[in-house]
Amino acid sequence: MIRKSFYITLLSFVASLTMIGQVNHTLYFMERIPQSNQINPALQPNCNLYIGVPGLSSMYFDMGNNSLSVSSIVQYNQQLDSLVTFLHPLADRNKFFDALQENNYFYNAFQYDIISFGFRIQSLYFHFNTALKSYTYFTYPKSFMQLIINGSDIGTITNLKTFGINNTTYGEMSFGLSNKFDDDLTIGAKIKLLSGLTNISTLNKQFLVETFEDQESKIVNRITADVSFRGYMPYLEETPNGSEVSVDSIFKLKDKPQNAIKPFESMGLGFDIGVIYSGFENILLSASVVDLGYIRWGKNAYDYKMRSSYTLSGVTINKDSLEDAFKNPIGSINDSIKFSKSSIKYTTALPTKIYLGGEYFLETYFSFGLMSVTQFYAKSVYQQFTFSGNFRPLRAMMISLSYSFLRNGFNNFGAGLTFRPLPPLQFYLLTDYIPLRYGKQYIPIHARSFNLRFGLNFTFGYSHKIKDKPFSWE
Repeated sequence: MIRKSFYITLLSFVASLTMIGQVNHTLYFMERIPQSNQINPALQPNCNLYIGVPGLSSMYFDMGNNSLSVSSIVQYNQQLDSLVTFLHPLADRNKFFDALQENNYFYNAFQYDIISFGFRIQSLYFHFNTALKSYTYFTYPKSFMQLIINGSDIGTITNLKTFGINNTTYGEMSFGLSNKFDDDLTIGAKIKLLSGLTNISTLNKQFLVETFEDQESKIVNRITADVSFRGYMPYLEETPNGSEVSVDSIFKLKDKPQNAIKPFESMGLGFDIGVIYSGFENILLSASVVDLGYIRWGKNAYDYKMRSSYTLSGVTINKDSLEDAFKNPIGSINDSIKFSKSSIKYTTALPTKIYLGGEYFLETYFSFGLMSVTQFYAKSVYQQFTFSGNFRPLRAMMISLSYSFLRNGFNNFGAGLTFRPLPPLQFYLLTDYIPLRYGKQYIPIHARSFNLRFGLNFTFGYSHKIKDKPFSWE
């Protein structure tokens, strides 16, 4: 099971790296895209009515990591005159390990908007949206990769406590209202009804692997673990409560897993709040708190615990292939470890984000923006900054170029485009990372992540230009 899981994770990871990416925040200053109200609910689009094309109003993909780039995974071998992975016997594996940080993470997120619309009534703007959302954080220490690939030396104690996965998939129905109190102040809020579909959360207290030599000069690995994970996974086969189950038994799918999903069995509630202030000359300030909420996982939620010590001996390691790399203690413990299972009810928080933004308008059609976003998730804090230049040459078009400082790099250039090719149809496309360096076969060698947002709206009715305020765009 561990071997299969690692293959899947590695393939997903490499697939994400061969594209491009960062976190999608170019949208923040693109107020002509109605979906920007998902970042700040106070924002009122310049159209009086928008209707998202059903099933195509917005699709969002985001995946990446904090340490490895394509060049760390794939290397050019002069002897073979071809690209090889770091697991090839002729590859320089130190390049891979040097790129890793002590604690690493891989993430992905997905959002698919199903029904979306909004409309203006005098100073009020109403929003409605239904969406399917999913996000995953996979965390692992550098020592984990060293252990499964190279094994461990005699006398070594490897700490794998930070190894784990957190995933949540849910449906969301949101109702939003924005009120323009006067020419300077706009406040908006959203309430979100959440329907939990799947969840898994890892909780480790201790996870150690100690390597030593026994009296017969055999390599012995003692695994001491106090680990657990809780999950709501109705698509898996049922196992009795209180029993000891293996990893393979836990993650065995039902015959028709798609029929096992129950949309209203686990419910939750979320809130967004935002404000926009334009009382300073040529300056627009904004702030918002997004995804402040929770999901309560009830019936069919379980807790899996394993608190024990296992000893494995006589294991040899062959480093010449990916298959042989798993002939080590981690790859052979599946038959030994057992988890106890019990019913549980628990609550998980959404990954709350705080946005702070400022925009300076040189002219009605051009502005500079600076945005900060702080994200809170799984007791961790992630800080990011984005600088953008925003150009509005026509009422039917807007272009934004961005540069972001993120935890995994500085060279994060992004771009966004929205236009109406055949009014009232509006098309938009955004990404926060455009690779600037490519290797052989046009591979973006320094890419660490990928994101993309695109969609189609029907937009109707546009407010008149207010000439005394350059930031009152058409």
